[in-house]
Amino acid sequence: MNITTSKRLSLVVPGFVLLSLGLALYGYEEKVAPPRSSRNIPEKEPHLSPKLGASVEVWVDDYIAKQDPPVYISARKQHALVWRCRKCEFRIVKVEPDPKYDNPQSVKEKFHDGPFYRKFPDNEWPESEYFKAISAGPVHPFAASKKPERHYQFKATIRVKGLPKDIDPHIMTLQGLNPD
Repeated sequence: MNITTSKRLSLVVPGFVLLSLGLALYGYEEKVAPPRSSRNIPEKEPHLSPKLGASVEVWVDDYIAKQDPPVYISARKQHALVWRCRKCEFRIVKVEPDPKYDNPQSVKEKFHDGPFYRKFPDNEWPESEYFKAISAGPVHPFAASKKPERHYQFKATIRVKGLPKDIDPHIMTLQGLNPD
């Protein structure tokens, strides 16, 4: 063994000893994530919304089963939307401001292809491609009203492989789902 190798070992060995001692004293504990609900719908306690940058999962299966509640996402909390389906394949045809809702003209012009950074339709994929999950990405901060009591409403058009009719869930964008 030469002098250079023994110096390296004299630095590495104490590092492993300290690491082992730290694990022994504080223990190793695996964190288990709490289960997520299938979608984020504020009820009586909207402070239970996902944390900053969290993904809000929306199950297409629920909309196929005729359960059609709106999806609420927060621009301030930078929520991302992830569409999933357990038993089907689908594609998002478009996401647009809901024509039946009183969105401001600026929202209709600026977000004509959805409130997300990712735009729909996504022309990167051929129309024959269907998926089990699609991430819509985070909501754009200006795609939500600055007034806390107001939201903007968008409509997604989702084509499910094998279904004769498209489904159209509604997306409500807010600045925050709780008064923080």
